[in-house]
Amino acid sequence: MRTEELGSLNDELHATLDELRAAQGQLVQSEKLASLGRLSAGLAHEIQNPLNFVANFSELNTELATDLLARLEAALGGGPFDPASARDDLEAIVANSQRVRDHARRADAIVRGLMGHVRDVGGERRPADLHELIEQAVSTVLGASVVHVERDYGVLAPVELATASMQRVFVNLFENARWAVEHRAAAEAGDFAPSVRIETASIEAGVEVRVTDNGVGIPLAHCTRVFEPFFTTKPAGSGTGLGLSLAYDIVTEGHGGTLAAYSREGDGATFVLTLPA
Repeated sequence: MRTEELGSLNDELHATLDELRAAQGQLVQSEKLASLGRLSAGLAHEIQNPLNFVANFSELNTELATDLLARLEAALGGGPFDPASARDDLEAIVANSQRVRDHARRADAIVRGLMGHVRDVGGERRPADLHELIEQAVSTVLGASVVHVERDYGVLAPVELATASMQRVFVNLFENARWAVEHRAAAEAGDFAPSVRIETASIEAGVEVRVTDNGVGIPLAHCTRVFEPFFTTKPAGSGTGLGLSLAYDIVTEGHGGTLAAYSREGDGATFVLTLPA
């Protein structure tokens, strides 16, 4: 009887385990679908905005050009012609065309940024000098700016990295930091000195990189959302919301590391990146 009871319990446990596995699979699939839904909705929203501007300004140009053409034809037929009015219309057409170009470029940047999630997450990994990669990104993003860069580098062994992808991570982090400090500098008068501090250290699991700025900071509730595709705390038109999202994917999916944000609004921000040894 005892054996039968144990056998029955074992069967129940197996059945429960199968149910849990099935439930887990459903949850994973649901989360994937939810993520895809959020990504699709974000992409549709971000692309629709510049497309609306392109359509509207193109329509305005069509109306202005049609009106101007009619007046030119009337003038060629002997009718009156107002050069000042024609000049105003031509200047408006030029300005609208520039806006069409700018919004088309924004749409292109969104698409290229999204494609980066597919292309640049992984890559061939090889031993690399992390400090060298950091300095290259500093030179690219902060080299010509007025932002003061502080460094506190620890002794690090070479880390296996997909160097092109990891270079993009640091570029995105430094671009984010530069925007934050320059935005605060523009808002404040006086002796505010924009700065970015970079720290590296060996840790038990591998290496850690901290990028700290004294910029405008991130609202506490947004610290866990800044890595979502298309989420941004910048004003409309200042960013696509894909840079930090791509950086997160490269670090976590491409290298098995972690990337987290710590901040309080108005009090700067710190991004902590870890990579396994």
